Amino acid sequence: MMKLYSLNYTLLSVFAICIFFLSCNDDTEPGPPDLRTYLDRFEEEAALRGYDFDLSEVEAEYVEEIRLGDFTYCSYGYTNYDGLGKRRIEIATNCSWDSFTDLEREAFVFQQIGRAFLDRAYTNTKLCDGFPMSIMTENVPNLFLGYEEMDKRDYYITELIDGSYGQECIEWESGWANDTAYYQYDPDEYWFYEDHNGDFICTREGDDVLAIQLAPGRTASDGGKWNKTIYPNLPDCSEVTFKVTMNSEGLTGTGASIALRVFERDPMTRFGAPNSYNETLHLTTIENPVSGELVDHQEELTIPCLSRDTWFIVIFVRLLPGTEGKISYSDIRLVVNE
Repeated sequence: MMKLYSLNYTLLSVFAICIFFLSCNDDTEPGPPDLRTYLDRFEEEAALRGYDFDLSEVEAEYVEEIRLGDFTYCSYGYTNYDGLGKRRIEIATNCSWDSFTDLEREAFVFQQIGRAFLDRAYTNTKLCDGFPMSIMTENVPNLFLGYEEMDKRDYYITELIDGSYGQECIEWESGWANDTAYYQYDPDEYWFYEDHNGDFICTREGDDVLAIQLAPGRTASDGGKWNKTIYPNLPDCSEVTFKVTMNSEGLTGTGASIALRVFERDPMTRFGAPNSYNETLHLTTIENPVSGELVDHQEELTIPCLSRDTWFIVIFVRLLPGTEGKISYSDIRLVVNE
């Protein structure tokens, strides 16, 4: 496969030289490469690995700038663009696109194919040699360095299509086995909350606290909760523990709990990842909630053998129905034992 790609790359180089001389003759500036070239190339690479993918319905467009809320991006992959069910890839031309090599452009577009077509999430897990484990890394400079080595290119494309590939040499970050976190709460990241039309008050306090309390005068029949979706990238059958520290000046009634739910994605189709998932595990302390005065009380739930096929984990902290008072959750972590 490497020889085939070397030949293709040579032909592309010759083609580029021809375009250069033609442009000199007609005094016109060559435009950026057609993004469909990279979508077609991805289909070819997938076929070499035994996959029959059809990206004909995926839109791929250049835009001057990509701004979503308060953030700007150099590229973006949409699984459901404008809520219309369209898969779409956008490349921002204001991000030095013209300075990229062909392989860098390919890596950039393939990453967004991962988002829009394969529904892959970003991950910053590393291989033992220090390079990103996946093309879905947010560390693009390191990706470019590794991707231009032909053996790494082959690896990255295979791992992109089959997320279970390449787990044999994941770099176990220092301390994971010593109870440091694979995931730890960050006050700047997004958490989703449910307050049931104001029945509960859900707040962030300080750098590491999520709080929930029943709103004054309310008698909610449902509970209030915070939850976060995490996309793990861990060796098969890792033992993963969800840990939380809880504090309260006094809960009366039912109490508070934590929970986690594990999901695998339904099988890939010829036209990309389906927007449907299968729950494979649900762990909760709801049968044994805590109440009263809590001082640095710790709760945990353990997944004894997390499948490599896991697509995402949702972790929950919850104030249960029929509970009055305020609960604070801190030191929220997912701990991995090697």
